Amino acid sequence: ASDEDMIAQFNFITEVRDKLTEIHKALKNVAKVKSKINDLKTSLDKEQHKELLEFASTISKEITKIENNLYQTKSKSNQDPLNFPIKLNNKLGHLNSLTSLGNYRPTDQAIEFKNEITKEIDKELAALYAIFNTDVKELNKKVKESAVDLIQLDD
Repeated sequence: ASDEDMIAQFNFITEVRDKLTEIHKALKNVAKVKSKINDLKTSLDKEQHKELLEFASTISKEITKIENNLYQTKSKSNQDPLNFPIKLNNKLGHLNSLTSLGNYRPTDQAIEFKNEITKEIDKELAALYAIFNTDVKELNKKVKESAVDLIQLDD
């Protein structure tokens, strides 16, 4: 392979790696938000904080939809990929694995697929970031305004 081919392969693999890292960071934040929302649900009085809990549940449902588009949450064992299709992050990761085999520049099909799948990923991430930057901030504000104690002991 020529130097140009190797540089093209390196750049391709690096771009895919960076996008996968972005997905994984976003998914970690999804898990964090869902965990905190679950904490709220178990610690708040359902009647007294009904509006707050409904808003939190809506956020949880919206980010779960996006999470499920980015990542196969049902796949737990080695056999599960047969039952549950791979999602966007696995498709991109597998493309990277295939592209890194051998010393050649990425094929036109690999580049086209990367561009197509990245466009889908970016759409999902943009929707997720919008929720993080608006709804999650609003939820934090509502929690503060409700003067909910962080630690609530059982009677």
